[in-house]
Amino acid sequence: MRTAVITPAAGRHRHLTLQHLGLAAGTHAPDQYVVVAMDDPDLGAVLTGREPVATVVHGPVGNGNLPLARARNLGAARAVEGGAELLVFLDVDCVPGEQLLERYQRVALDAERRRSPLCGTVSYLPPPGPYGYRLAELPAFCRAPQRPAGT
Repeated sequence: MRTAVITPAAGRHRHLTLQHLGLAAGTHAPDQYVVVAMDDPDLGAVLTGREPVATVVHGPVGNGNLPLARARNLGAARAVEGGAELLVFLDVDCVPGEQLLERYQRVALDAERRRSPLCGTVSYLPPPGPYGYRLAELPAFCRAPQRPAGT
């Protein structure tokens, strides 16, 4: 199943870098990684030379507002044009677990759920230390009882 990850972003380059590293560390790489840059001409440089290869789509911004829904739709259209069958939308501050795409693909192939929207569990991280987050240490932060990580 051809899978695309779609992320709208405006600034927040450190967040995007961590997300990109999370995708690279995953058990399944996305077939497409579409990042919609909203009024951020420098965003492409953050992704250059890294795996998975990202396609940067530039989305317009009006009146200083970030049109997230419009950006997601623009990214989805690009992904579908590229042959994507499963669209995974991640906000720029989301770091995917190593099995995120593998699990979405497995559930999406289930005939009973094929036409249903899927939504994974979200865990919130504490504020980063002075040197940011280390990708290998993130799973330990995701065990908060008020919002447990899915298995």
